[in-house]
Amino acid sequence: MLLKARDRNLFKGKFFGASGSQITHLQFVDDTILFIEANEDAVVNLRRVLRCFELGHGLKVNFRKSCLVKVGKGNSIVERWAELFRCKTASLPIKYLGLPLGGRPSSVSFWEPMLDKIRARLAPWKIRFLSKVGRLVLIKSVLSSLPTYFMSVFKIPISVALAMEKLQKDFF
Repeated sequence: MLLKARDRNLFKGKFFGASGSQITHLQFVDDTILFIEANEDAVVNLRRVLRCFELGHGLKVNFRKSCLVKVGKGNSIVERWAELFRCKTASLPIKYLGLPLGGRPSSVSFWEPMLDKIRARLAPWKIRFLSKVGRLVLIKSVLSSLPTYFMSVFKIPISVALAMEKLQKDFF
């Protein structure tokens, strides 16, 4: 429905990359992220398409769990659009599917939540009397797997990789 609406010029997606590919939406299981041009008609038309989806399929879009993310637009216009959808507003960076969007993966601060997650996992383990083998198993099975999802999407800076390695060495 979104592609047909785009093809009928009800709204336009965002253009990405050197090829200028137009993207209107990305979906993963029951999660959708929409990319549309920022104008009143496009927002109203998107709301209409989503309402037609609800009526046609008997499913409901949970707007209370949704948010409108402003990228380079003024607050007042975005707030007005959020009222139309009855959803929240947010600004970049945001978290989507557990990953930060709108940040700079090359900066150490981008990776700080991952380092904090590792530190949080280590805290209760440090007070336990674990053998070296027990510590090694925890490092290999838990600590090594925590950043895997992040690293499958973003290139990790060397300084962050070294910081993670230091946390593991200090624990061992």
